[in-house]
Amino acid sequence: MKKYGWLLFLAFWLCFIPSFHRAEAAGTNLFLDGERLETSGGTTAEMVNGKIMVPLRIIGQELGYKFDWEPKEYKVIVHKSNTDISMFVGRTTAYVGSKEVQLDSPPLLRGSTTLVPLRFVGEQLGLSVKWDNATKAVYLQKLAADDTDKNGESKGDDSGTTEGEDGNTDEDTDESEKTRQVHEISFSDGRLTVSADEGRKPEVFTMTNPDRIVVDFQDAEFVEGLTGQYPEESDGTRLIEVDDNEDVQLIRFAQYDEDEAAARIVLVLNRTKGYSVTQEDEQYVITLGEPVDEAGSEPEPANPAMPAGEEGRWLVVLDAGHGGKDPGATSVTGRTEKEFNLSVALRVQEKLRDDPDIELVMTRDGDTYPELAERSSLANGLNANVFISIHANSMPKTAAGALANGSETYYTRNDSQELALMMHKNLVEATGLKDNGVKVKNLHVTRETKMPAVLLEAGYLSNVGDEAALFSEETQNRIADGIVNALREYLGL
Repeated sequence: MKKYGWLLFLAFWLCFIPSFHRAEAAGTNLFLDGERLETSGGTTAEMVNGKIMVPLRIIGQELGYKFDWEPKEYKVIVHKSNTDISMFVGRTTAYVGSKEVQLDSPPLLRGSTTLVPLRFVGEQLGLSVKWDNATKAVYLQKLAADDTDKNGESKGDDSGTTEGEDGNTDEDTDESEKTRQVHEISFSDGRLTVSADEGRKPEVFTMTNPDRIVVDFQDAEFVEGLTGQYPEESDGTRLIEVDDNEDVQLIRFAQYDEDEAAARIVLVLNRTKGYSVTQEDEQYVITLGEPVDEAGSEPEPANPAMPAGEEGRWLVVLDAGHGGKDPGATSVTGRTEKEFNLSVALRVQEKLRDDPDIELVMTRDGDTYPELAERSSLANGLNANVFISIHANSMPKTAAGALANGSETYYTRNDSQELALMMHKNLVEATGLKDNGVKVKNLHVTRETKMPAVLLEAGYLSNVGDEAALFSEETQNRIADGIVNALREYLGL
């Protein structure tokens, strides 16, 4: 990144761009491995709208990472090993390679320094992080090799959608409250059963390379009687051997963040699997479903819940992704994802306007930005039968990124798999683009909704061919028809 490029961008920013956030008073102390970091221009860690923000550039330089800045998109790229981490000033959507993640708070600028959420720094740059509310200081610690798993991920690494910050910033928290206990872990007949004190439900999501199902109990720790049953490995984890299930290779568990007293259990899989989560008193049960790589087989007949709409109609919530202040991805010709998403959603709305069987509710029908939690809460509050989120994908502007293309469909919970299969079949037929398959991913809107929910990635706006197809009226009409047809098939109409 050239010096003059930074100066020109800074001048533009100061003249034309208003502040995104309300910054509260925060300490000026930032420590890495016990050493205080000196930051240029007086910029240091801040508390912004209840989220701890740290200077990415300073930390990255200390750790030896290289950065690039793309001023047209207000985009900073961190080059980490073979993976680029891309973040955008003012946007909560970021990318780790081609994987989309959601940040708790968007990056922002202080002078020529980019501030990013503390949790994201810890997860992606291999740091343990701690906020000391008494001294108003941030303490960062480089993780040793033994503190990462075999894939180089920190033990606190996840999909990036986990709510909450590392370090408790709520001064009203009762520190005398007892830490939740995880008492027992067992696996039998494709069911992982975890006995734990009552409290916040575990966060369950998938990871790849290798395929894993991750179960996180926040504010919890394993009792000594449980850890004592299994020898400790060199990376600090404890292993439970599984020899009677062809889908599960082994189970490992560890206290991955002692500051938060968080307990993590990982099922290492031999192939990608769906799953469902249920609670029976103080037992949490994760039941493995059908293999995702075999999901193309003929599904069982659809069996959704009873119609929840007026006059006995099926209630469908349709979500046009991004919107308003969040444009989403930008295409190769400068058009925005939010524009594409809304255009397709409005076409679906028009096709279902007078439908006697389906009642459609939109999360947005204009250029507005409902928060992710508002979108899922709307669907849950209406007790909707189906939730569909419309998106378009993107890759970093590299030679390899420009080649990425095709349509894919995501779901999180096992009860959404059948809907995902039907939606994806119609989506690929409508776009005519490469079939990238149906995938399991830990996304907020497919995780927090209580009904079958899918997220459609129609194509790649970073690909010239995909973009031309997606912004044609003919393709958008076909996609809208495909969504309607898949809905009618799924609902048995």
